[in-house]
Amino acid sequence: MSIRFSSHLKQLPPWFDNHGPEDGVIVGTMGRLVRNLKGEVFPGWSTAESRKRVAEKLIPVVRSIPGFKQATHAEMTELSKEERKLLLERKQITPCLAARQDGCHVFINKKQDTIIMLNEEEHLAAHHFAAGNKLKSIVTDLRKKAQLIDKQAEIAYNKEYGYLTSMTAECGDGIQLYMVLHLPGHAMLNQIDKLERALNKMHLNLSPFYSEYGEETSNLYVLFSTPTPSGSTDDILGHMSNIAENLVEKEHLLRNKISAEDFLHLSDIIGRTYGMLLYGRMMGYPEMLYTVSQLRLALNLEFLECERGESSLLTLLNNLLLMAAPTHLAYTAEEPSPQLQKVLRMHLMSRVANAISLNDDLSQISFPKE
Repeated sequence: MSIRFSSHLKQLPPWFDNHGPEDGVIVGTMGRLVRNLKGEVFPGWSTAESRKRVAEKLIPVVRSIPGFKQATHAEMTELSKEERKLLLERKQITPCLAARQDGCHVFINKKQDTIIMLNEEEHLAAHHFAAGNKLKSIVTDLRKKAQLIDKQAEIAYNKEYGYLTSMTAECGDGIQLYMVLHLPGHAMLNQIDKLERALNKMHLNLSPFYSEYGEETSNLYVLFSTPTPSGSTDDILGHMSNIAENLVEKEHLLRNKISAEDFLHLSDIIGRTYGMLLYGRMMGYPEMLYTVSQLRLALNLEFLECERGESSLLTLLNNLLLMAAPTHLAYTAEEPSPQLQKVLRMHLMSRVANAISLNDDLSQISFPKE
C-alpha cells in the first residue's frame, strides 16, 4: 500500500509548521535511534532475501510502538521517484533509504513527528523531530521506544561496545542528537569556519541544512553529535545543550553587532528583500531560502512590523520552506514548467508581504546630502 499523499501532505512536519521559544536561533531538534538484529547481515551488505527476513521480524515490533499501530507505511518499491523526493524534502526519509528497494520500509506516525525506517543504514532507525530546543524530551521518547524494541527483538549488543552498528566507530547507546540553527550573524561576519573548527574540538559537527543549494543560502545549519558511546547519552545531552545555549547568546551578540556597526548595509539588505516581496514576479528556491533567512533576521531585530504577530509570521515562513520546495510545488500544481514554478513561488511569498511592513527606522531612513 503506497503512502496516502492526499491526506499526508495536508499536515506539515514539526520542523516546518511550528517554532520554539528559541526560534530566533534554534529552529528545531531531532534524535536518531538505531538498532540491529543479532545474527543478520547489515543492510549495506544485505540481499533482498535477508532484508525481507529482517523486515518480517521488525514490522510487528514497529506496529507495537504507541502511535504506530495505524501509522502510514510503505515499502520503498511502492513509491515512485517523485514520492521519494517529496519525503526527502520533508526529511521523512534519508537519502540512503530513498535509494533502496526490496525489503526497505518507512513508517510515519499521525503527528508526523516520528518516522521509523527499516533496512536503511541499520536494520531499524527511528527519527523524532520537534520545533525549538527539545533535546531532553526527544531523548526520553527515544529511550521509551528503545525499551519496547529491545524487549521484543533479539538485538545485536556487546557488553564492551554497546549496541552494534554497521560502523564500528558508531557503536554505543545507538542515539545521535541534532539541532537546526539559524546563524545569519555568524555567516555575515564569516564566523562559520571558525565555529566549525571549535565545535570539532568538542566532538560536535556543523553542516549546512540545505547543502544542495549552497552553504549560506538559508543560513540554516545542523549541529550534531557523533553517535553516543555506551552509557554517555546524558553526558552528550548536557554538553550539547550547554553549547547550544552559548551559541544562541553568541549569535544574538553578532546580530546586534551588525545592526550597530553596519546599519546601512543591513537595512539595504532588508529593504531590497522587502522590495522583492512587493514587486517581484518570479523567485527560484535558493533565492527564497535566502529571503526567508533575511526576513527571520529582520523580524528578530525588530526591523519589521507584523500585523498578525511574530508567532504567526514565523510559522508562515517555516511553512514556505516546504510548501515552495521544488518537488512539493510541482506536486501540488500538477507539474508546472520551471518558469511557472518560480511565478507560483513568488505568489506564495506575497502572503508574507501582505503580513509585514518596515518599521519607521527603515521606512524613513535619510540619505547623506551630496
